[in-house]
Amino acid sequence: MSGELLAAFFLLVGVTVMVVGGFYVQKQLLQRRHAAWSGLAERHGWSLTATPRFFPMEAPSLLVQGASHGRPFSVHTEARCGGRYRYEVTVARLELGDEARRRG
Repeated sequence: MSGELLAAFFLLVGVTVMVVGGFYVQKQLLQRRHAAWSGLAERHGWSLTATPRFFPMEAPSLLVQGASHGRPFSVHTEARCGGRYRYEVTVARLELGDEARRRG
């Protein structure tokens, strides 16, 4: 009986350490991601906006806005779902203006 109780205790401790470790790693990855995006925005003089999502440990939606060669430019992340899977995509937008319409 004592051996079963000890095994259950170690199992509980092991699962707890794995869960806490997972949250720690997730937090570190989110901080690295934010630092990379803010570094990109600072290098080019753009602005960075982070919009939190529903779950606290979920990656926030990031939006970088500025101008590239005199044209409005934005890059943002968004979550997409495909059946049972959920994934992040990065979308870049460059406003081409009326000149591109005339040439096309």
